[in-house]
Amino acid sequence: MHISQRFLRLIWVIGLALGCQSTPAAPRVPEVLATIDVRGFDAGAKIAVNRRTGLIYVLLSTHVNVLKDTSSVADLKTGYDYANGIAIDEVGNWIYITNLYSDTVTVVRNAQVVDNIATLGANPHAVTVEPNSHLAYIVSGYGKRVSGVKGDIEGNILILSGTQVITNLNVGRLLLTHVVADPVSGYIYAGGASGDI
Repeated sequence: MHISQRFLRLIWVIGLALGCQSTPAAPRVPEVLATIDVRGFDAGAKIAVNRRTGLIYVLLSTHVNVLKDTSSVADLKTGYDYANGIAIDEVGNWIYITNLYSDTVTVVRNAQVVDNIATLGANPHAVTVEPNSHLAYIVSGYGKRVSGVKGDIEGNILILSGTQVITNLNVGRLLLTHVVADPVSGYIYAGGASGDI
């Protein structure tokens, strides 16, 4: 037993010495593979990826360009005026896009628009997906529009599962512009310019 411990220690020391003398592999240098023209790209564009399908969604002012690797797969018109928030439920393969001025959420699956759902409030700013429940939370900060004019500050949260409306929550006089999900606790935090969460 004493000899085998010495032998193992010797092997370990030799391996350590050889490992220290070997040269590490050179890091891979990033390179540009392609430049893709998505037409209408603006400074505020957002990009999201579904890691399960490999599809990339480039959110533009009035449409979404869907990419696969270095090719454009589809150019989806949301049919509305300013798409500004995007979140993906990778398990259900649902893509949620908020449309700021039309008070809707465009729901996409793969490279097709499935539905446009009205929000409870005006100016839906942000969307997040809670990864355990797969529910989407869409926040808006104003009361519903009347004759094209948004109402007073009024925080609203639309909760979706795919295209199914689970509920609409009114949280009072909070100008909601941001939302995030904590996947550990399952809590959803919404806040904005009002200074409250």
